[in-house]
Amino acid sequence: MATARAHMVPAMMPARKTWVEIRRSANEVGVTSEHVFLRKSEGDEVEWFSQGAAYTVLFDTEKGSPFADNEFHVSKQGSAGSGPIVVTPKSQNGESYKYSILDANKKKVVDPDVIIRP
Repeated sequence: MATARAHMVPAMMPARKTWVEIRRSANEVGVTSEHVFLRKSEGDEVEWFSQGAAYTVLFDTEKGSPFADNEFHVSKQGSAGSGPIVVTPKSQNGESYKYSILDANKKKVVDPDVIIRP
């Protein structure tokens, strides 16, 4: 008599979030990290947050976004998550994706990047 075997389904790997603060000091806006390194294989994501004003994170270069969306809205004293990485890097060293942070007037205030590794 054959016995039924339960099929083991691997659990989804929880996302590893890298937090990036958008902050204003005096008349300048900056981020906690100009370069964020993420690994697709680890399920990494970015969470942008602001303890002050609202901002837009925009991947507006020819290369586009490594995420499903290219625009993320960070509300005043809020946050916005990137979601999972949807591209596959061509290099083990990773690929850089520049993005812009826009203020409420849609003025570019900083242009950091994320580096996606396999």
